[in-house]
Amino acid sequence: MKTIFTKQRAIIKLYLINLIEQKQTYGLHYQDIINTKIKAFDHQPAESEIYKVLHELTSDGLVRRDKRLMASDGLKEVVVYSLTDSGYKEALMYKQLVKEDLERSRRIIDKVLKDNF
Repeated sequence: MKTIFTKQRAIIKLYLINLIEQKQTYGLHYQDIINTKIKAFDHQPAESEIYKVLHELTSDGLVRRDKRLMASDGLKEVVVYSLTDSGYKEALMYKQLVKEDLERSRRIIDKVLKDNF
């Protein structure tokens, strides 16, 4: 059975894929960016949720983890995320699926609003 609306984790995954494509950085930086983008929705995903999705993307082979020293943080070692070679293709397919699901969800919401308000 298909769910009616896109799940929260799919939204976070979509944001992370796009952010990783744009900038290779570490998890807390991605969390800050996502929280800034969606703070208008009155929800900020927990750090643990961001890392669960990053681990899922890594275990699925879309993303690779590399340890790097960050000079700006006093030579602190961080894990930086980047897409794998096969991850680019899989990310594109995933983004298309989520786009279709979001558009379907929007049609449902529009219909519910029209019928009930």
